[in-house]
Amino acid sequence: MTHARIGLYGLCMLLLSATAAGAEEIERDFHRTFDVERGHRLHLVHGDGDVVIERWDQDKVDVQVVYRAVYKQVGLASKVDFDVEFSQRGSTVDVRGRESNRVILGYFSFNEHEHLYTVRAPSYLELDLEGEDGDVEIADWDGEIKLRNEDGDVKLVDIRSPETALSVEDGDITIERLVGKLVITGEDGDVRVADCSVRDGRIRLEDGDATFTRCEGSASFELADGTVALERFRPDSITIRTADGDVDLDLLPSSAMDVTVRTGDGDVTIDLASGSSTRFSIDTDDGGIRLDTPGAVDVSKRESRVSGRLGAGEGSLRVESGDGRVILREGP
Repeated sequence: MTHARIGLYGLCMLLLSATAAGAEEIERDFHRTFDVERGHRLHLVHGDGDVVIERWDQDKVDVQVVYRAVYKQVGLASKVDFDVEFSQRGSTVDVRGRESNRVILGYFSFNEHEHLYTVRAPSYLELDLEGEDGDVEIADWDGEIKLRNEDGDVKLVDIRSPETALSVEDGDITIERLVGKLVITGEDGDVRVADCSVRDGRIRLEDGDATFTRCEGSASFELADGTVALERFRPDSITIRTADGDVDLDLLPSSAMDVTVRTGDGDVTIDLASGSSTRFSIDTDDGGIRLDTPGAVDVSKRESRVSGRLGAGEGSLRVESGDGRVILREGP
């Protein structure tokens, strides 16, 4: 081994075996305010930080960012720091949080105590949010919402946006009282929506479940392994496609009902409330079909297909299943 290599090896061992330096604390607090008007947008890049967005009645965006952390490091590493870049160009307010640290040789331990973005703004402001592990909460909002996140959870309450578009990988999404277009793309996280009126909804998930409770409107669902559950749902146009996931529908009467369900191996259970008016058809390959519809007329049964009518037959209900079992029930 050459002298240079021996020296480098000794330096590495010295650095890696050194005891950690005393804990260092970072405390940062940023606060900026910008004038805005209708048609303006907030672009917020928040990384691992949590975000809380609240409505107020001033034509200003007020942003406060608090960052608290404690860390220890061993070896050669740049100092840990945090900064926020603020700017306003035309109709866009841009806020970007930046964490800086670089390990050259060694390691550091990091304990983040607080990383929070608090935004107060008029509810007409359009939101464009980009995050990683941070959670996001938005309440009482009218402007369009566009959100991209990785592992953080998202909670929306009292949303009247023309369009809400959410893309979340592993985080869960909870929505209460939304009116408008809803677009959700996810992987492993679950989606729970309650008391909403959805126009042209589009929900696409991998392993996550989608549950809509006491909602109405039109939507398409595309899931791989997750379950679709519509509870006390008043449907217009609903399309559901799953591979292995189950489908559980509890549907209220609707003259505009146009429901299509296509599954691979998942089971399908549909409960129609009393007074429902629809024609129905069920087709399966290897799955069984069970009807509990005492009010059905014009019922036709074959080995793998059942069809019929409830009430005047104003709506349409179609189910196509591979190996899954299908149950259709009519409420009292």
